[in-house]
Amino acid sequence: MAESFYKIVKISTSLENAFQICSKVCLGSKMKIKESNLTERDFYLKASESINWFSTSWPVKIEIKATIADDKVVLEISSSSSLGSLTQGNANSHKLDNIVQSIITLAE
Repeated sequence: MAESFYKIVKISTSLENAFQICSKVCLGSKMKIKESNLTERDFYLKASESINWFSTSWPVKIEIKATIADDKVVLEISSSSSLGSLTQGNANSHKLDNIVQSIITLAE
C-alpha cells in the first residue's frame, strides 16, 4: 500500500453546505463518490478516481469525515491508494492538496 496523507481543515459554514461543497469538489476532480452519509451532527464521504491505464500512478481515494466544533465544520481529509508505484506518494499528496484548496476556496 502506498503512503497515506491527511489534513484537518476548519471552515465556517453549515454542515449541509460543507457536504455539498465536498461532493462538488470530488465530482469536479473527476472522482466517483463511492459512499456518503449525512446526519445532523456529522458526515462521511468517500470518493475514488477511475483507473487510468496510461498513468504511472494508481487511482487515489479520498475520505472526508466532518464534525461540528465551536460553530465550525471540522473536516478530516485523507488520501490513499490500494496499490503503490514510484510516483504514488506524490499523486496522493497532490490530490489531497488540490481537494483541500478547492474546499477552502468554495467555502469562503
